[in-house]
Amino acid sequence: MTPLPSDQPGAFSPQDEALLRQFGAHVAVALENAQLFASERKLVETLEMLAEIGREVSSILDLDQLLTKIASLTKRIIGHRTFGIFLLNEERQQLELKLAVRYGDETGLKEIPMGQGLVGWAAQHREQVLVPDVSRDPRYIRVVQDVRSELATPLLVKDRCIGVFDLESPDLDAFAKEHAEMLTLLASQAAIAIENARLYEEIRRNELRMEKELRIAHRVQMAMQPGDPPASVRGVDIAGRFAAAFERGRDLHDLLAPDPNTLVVAVGDVSGKGVPAALYGLFVAELVRSRTVRRRYTPERFSVAGVLETMNRQLHERQLEEYFCTLCY
Repeated sequence: MTPLPSDQPGAFSPQDEALLRQFGAHVAVALENAQLFASERKLVETLEMLAEIGREVSSILDLDQLLTKIASLTKRIIGHRTFGIFLLNEERQQLELKLAVRYGDETGLKEIPMGQGLVGWAAQHREQVLVPDVSRDPRYIRVVQDVRSELATPLLVKDRCIGVFDLESPDLDAFAKEHAEMLTLLASQAAIAIENARLYEEIRRNELRMEKELRIAHRVQMAMQPGDPPASVRGVDIAGRFAAAFERGRDLHDLLAPDPNTLVVAVGDVSGKGVPAALYGLFVAELVRSRTVRRRYTPERFSVAGVLETMNRQLHERQLEEYFCTLCY
């Protein structure tokens, strides 16, 4: 309270003192309310900023772009000299540095084993680590020389750690409790966004691999289609055309002449769709060709009925009950 000086002895009576004390109490309440209002307003602004950050990061599916965005947004809510994002390689149990924002020397660990250092400890125990003086913490691994305080926050998805946010500062006790709370909220939003981006990348890689394999399967299937119709059958004009409804057709047809006086026409359809049905169709087509070619050596055994009987037996032995073929031969 500001003193009220006077050059007159005994200028203030007990009533003045009581009045001033009552006035001071009102001022104290007003100041406390103003401080609470400012604190609440700051909290609301922080929560609004975190909500905005959540909306921004949730719409980014490119992992590198997402990490860069998270780093820039973190700077808006928490001041730091060094910020790193480590993501866990579950197969190797290593925390790999995916992004580092530093002001000063560009030095740092690229990998940290699970459980080592403050970052590794936070990941292993799935707990936030706030160290006001790293020189007093035996877990600290010195990388940047002038770091004095550190805040490591695990990125958790359903109690599973996928990485760590690491903040470092050259000042002692640079990160307060409210910083730790804000970074925890940010980490929970970022963890889901990072997991979604990684899943999207994995799905995209699988899609590209499947597209490549399907293109190869289509090429193989088309290479296995019948060539030019046989020209050894006299007095007969022969032509055929195959047009699959999808990239991997499951229908089959063939025109064969096992000997100069015989023409074999085979038309079939395999049940099911996709690559499995196409593979089954290729197998059936090869059975048709192999059994028909054998006819020239043992015609009595490989008659029309004989070919269909042996094919039916071989297909049945494969025990693929969900697939069957309708064949005209």
